Amino acid sequence: MANAATLVMILFVASRAAGLLREVVIGAQFGTSAELDAYLAAFRIPDLLFQLVAGGA
Repeated sequence: MANAATLVMILFVASRAAGLLREVVIGAQFGTSAELDAYLAAFRIPDLLFQLVAGGA
């Protein structure tokens, strides 16, 4: 049981680190621009669908 909890904890931290890396790369690529606004607006639709299907369970 402890091994499973440790694995979940490690994967959770890795997921958060990957999310942080994604935000850093996007920030470095776009800065504060209209392209970033367009990217974020386009990202909301598939993210909303994912949250409705997988996140609402």
